[in-house]
Amino acid sequence: MSESSSFSARRLPKQKRGEQRVAALLDAAVRVIARDGYQKATASDIAREAGASIGSLYQFFPNKEAIALGLVWRYARAFEAAWAAIEADVVSGPLDRLVDEVVERRMQSLNNPAFLAMMEDAKLPPVPEIRSLLLKRLETILLRRRKASKAEAAAVAATVLYMLKALGRFCREMPAARRKEGVAEFKAALTAYLSARWG
Repeated sequence: MSESSSFSARRLPKQKRGEQRVAALLDAAVRVIARDGYQKATASDIAREAGASIGSLYQFFPNKEAIALGLVWRYARAFEAAWAAIEADVVSGPLDRLVDEVVERRMQSLNNPAFLAMMEDAKLPPVPEIRSLLLKRLETILLRRRKASKAEAAAVAATVLYMLKALGRFCREMPAARRKEGVAEFKAALTAYLSARWG
């Protein structure tokens, strides 16, 4: 997965030490954004939280938006790794198992306070590479479950992805006391759609 066009870092680390510094800065960003919100968080706050100088941060991230995009890529990589680990199970298992896994993976990011703060406040531009990555993963799973054209799988995968995107707003607007019930209804709707379209 290439991050060069969307990561917006000044330079990507090529050595283990550099990768560790970037990881520490992103860990610090998660804590600061979760605590203060995206708008109030500053690059200086993040550097201080990481125990690094602002100059060290700027070696990798030219601005706060680049840090946010770095976090988005981190979440995307985690999603990819999780799906790679469970793909065999959801391909051969019942449809409701697939839906459970898809929705629960989405809920993991929605339950992350830093991710939620960025969704609401960062106004980040779309990252086409991440969308393509998720679409490809969903298409692969669908095509392994049933023989169909790639175009048909792509259309269904895109619809599922848009439904999962809507789940974020759905959860933010629903009272916490009713969220579990609401997510169950969302799973039922997604299962019904996939059952009708994919069998």
